[in-house]
Amino acid sequence: ATTEISTLALPDPLPISFPRPIFKLRRIQEDTQDPLISNMESPPDPSTEQTDQQLRAKLKHIYSVVEDALDAVVAMDANGLIVYMNAAAERMFGWSVDEILGRSLSATIIPQKDRTAHDQGVKHYLATGVGPVLHQRMNLTALHRDGHEFPIELIATPRREGDTLLFTGFIRDLSQQHHAEELLHRIVEGTAS
Repeated sequence: ATTEISTLALPDPLPISFPRPIFKLRRIQEDTQDPLISNMESPPDPSTEQTDQQLRAKLKHIYSVVEDALDAVVAMDANGLIVYMNAAAERMFGWSVDEILGRSLSATIIPQKDRTAHDQGVKHYLATGVGPVLHQRMNLTALHRDGHEFPIELIATPRREGDTLLFTGFIRDLSQQHHAEELLHRIVEGTAS
């Protein structure tokens, strides 16, 4: 059985770009090996701050891992609005966090030709809970702020926490890989002639 342990707002200070939902930490198994959770009573004793400090430290660590990732991470809410973008995504798409937060994902980083399919896919997921492109690697095309399109690998996952639904995209720019493949192909064609 799942036992709710605690509800905790993210610690301050975190950059404004990080969404600030309430995280609910749950004990998955009563005999979990995670010392952070296994040493906690349910609910935690409010007179001790150690558990709160441990949770805050763990959340800060998770946040820093995502922020420092080499791949882009972009989160979108159920309305299609961008609610989070890490530093790699800023570099990849040419938008600063301050400029893009709250803007439509499909209108900013998805090429015009793919926007209708994206928007219909989100509507389909919201209506049915089924998303055929979710939880798998997809090779797609993305749109840079300056208007050029580039190849990407995307893994998109939905996550519901209470009434809040977020879609998170983990994105890798494939431009250098495609360039290297084209160069190799030209070299092979040149030696074959």
